[in-house]
Amino acid sequence: ELIFWVGESLETFLEHPLETLGSDAEIVELIHSEGVTTLAYREGGAYESHDHEEHAGETHEADDHAHGHDEEGADPHVWLDPRNAGAMIGAIAGALSTADPENAEKYEANASAAVARITALDEALARELDPVSNRPFIAFHDGYQYFETRYGLTSAGSITASPDRAPGAARIREMRDKVRSAGAVCVFSEPEFESSL
Repeated sequence: ELIFWVGESLETFLEHPLETLGSDAEIVELIHSEGVTTLAYREGGAYESHDHEEHAGETHEADDHAHGHDEEGADPHVWLDPRNAGAMIGAIAGALSTADPENAEKYEANASAAVARITALDEALARELDPVSNRPFIAFHDGYQYFETRYGLTSAGSITASPDRAPGAARIREMRDKVRSAGAVCVFSEPEFESSL
């Protein structure tokens, strides 16, 4: 009856199943939740190009009127900013409360507890990351922009825009040069993807 997903820009593989299996369900795209702030994909320089029109520098806050808005230029990893995660929890609790009013009080209580835990984690992360915020690093794929922005971290780039698409030799050579010139202190790999890169 109720399906939550970040949205089609992240979970493209769900589009067809949602059309067939979720045809009678209310589908809630969490990227459109009130209070969620989106950031445009980063492109050029240390960041590989994405397969969409460039919307460099755009940010906006989604609101109730954003449903149906084309978020193709928005980086969909919104939950990595704890404030966005809190807004998404609020949207989930609201939709559950509307669908199941008898348990609305439980949903709201659980949402408040989850937001309190996220707020505490946010404060702890801010303290822990502050001393290393100016030390450049490179990530395997550009999926951490919201986290970096929230805590003022210094990203020197990414190896690939999409982890399911292997970078070419030219891209690897470009990133090797970037690692050397940027003084990156580390490169974060991701265990589920080929680490030899």
